[in-house]
Amino acid sequence: MDKPLKLIAWVISAFTHPLLVLTYGLILIIAFNPYVFGVGSVMEELPLILVCFAYTFLLPLISIVFMKLIGLVSSLALPTKEERIGPLIICIVFYTWFTINVYRNADIPLLVGIFAFGSVIAMSISFLINIFSKISLHTVAWGGLMGLLIVMVWYFGFQTLSLYNWEIHIRFILLVLVLMGGIISTARLLLSAHDSRDIYGGFLVGFTSQLIAIRILL
Repeated sequence: MDKPLKLIAWVISAFTHPLLVLTYGLILIIAFNPYVFGVGSVMEELPLILVCFAYTFLLPLISIVFMKLIGLVSSLALPTKEERIGPLIICIVFYTWFTINVYRNADIPLLVGIFAFGSVIAMSISFLINIFSKISLHTVAWGGLMGLLIVMVWYFGFQTLSLYNWEIHIRFILLVLVLMGGIISTARLLLSAHDSRDIYGGFLVGFTSQLIAIRILL
């Protein structure tokens, strides 16, 4: 594979990293209805976004970097099933703690708790599947984000997002996510990180986990 193509695939994988997706989802929820949070724009909820980013990206990443420094994993890419075990447990702990705090906070809409809980379910299922197969955590995360949008439409009646003078329908954003899913899948295949079974299985786990979460919490 040409080096430029591999570099592009790596950059795509970095910006769509699974640990970033819960923060992306939170921003989407706020953008569609900031008034439910008691604010008028996404930027006014920056403290909550930063807390989410810290719990679901920064702290897990620091933990994994520490594991790399002491030799528990060979690379931050976690190339083998065995190396994923510790990081997945760490992520489940941090995500569970974030979910509990969000769910108990009456000032934060239930939808955020549902999405966070769905992410915990997805990671827990991925942990079990990881015993047998190296499921794609990228597609697990993005399948969950697609599931979030379906939940937003069917259960909460979200329709449009106002961005400056533009009204963006949620179905258009779902279409963009589907296209992004295809791009992410291609990037992971180009990097030889997964096979097609791992890719499709990831989307299924992520999407289904959101439906399980709403059945439990709503």
